[in-house]
Amino acid sequence: ALPYTDRDNCVNIQECDEGTHNCDEHADCEDSSPGFECECKQHWTGNGTTCTDVNDCTPTSCDSGYKCVDNTGAPFSCEEINECAPNPCKNGGACTDKINAFTCSCADGYSGPTCETNIDECASNPCKNGGNCTDGINSFTCACADGWTGSTCETDIDECSPNPCQNGGAC
Repeated sequence: ALPYTDRDNCVNIQECDEGTHNCDEHADCEDSSPGFECECKQHWTGNGTTCTDVNDCTPTSCDSGYKCVDNTGAPFSCEEINECAPNPCKNGGACTDKINAFTCSCADGYSGPTCETNIDECASNPCKNGGNCTDGINSFTCACADGWTGSTCETDIDECSPNPCQNGGAC
C-alpha cells in the first residue's frame, strides 16, 4: 500500500492518527511525507518501534546516605537508606535511622555504639567487707565473706543471736 490515497490528488495518509503505525507504546508517532516516524519518549531509548527504559541513575545522582531508584519511564528518585535494616544494634538495642547514620538505644545493662558491651556492674566494687562480685546483665551478685550478709555484704552477722552459749554463758 502506498502512503498516499487518491493518486490524482496525492493526499498523505495519516498513519499516526489512524493507528496504522508500528510505533512502540512508549514512542511518539510523527506523520511525515511519505509515511511516519517513531521516536522513543523521554526516559526511553530505542529505534521507536522498540523502546526500553533508560536507567537514569548515575553514581552521583543522589547525595551520600541516599540510594538512587530508577523509575520506569520517569525521572529517578532518591530514597534515604535505612541504616537500621537489618538492625545493627545488638543485645535487644533499638535502632533509630538517621541520614547516613543510625543510633542505638541500648537495653539496660549494655553500652557502646551498637550495644555490644555488657556493662560491668562489678567495676564499682559494690560488694563490701571482702565479698566477691559476679557480674550479670544489668545486675551483680555478691558472695559474702564469713560473718557478713546482705545484697552487698553490708550486714555483720550477729553470731550471738540467738545466744549460743549454754549454762548461763555470755556471748
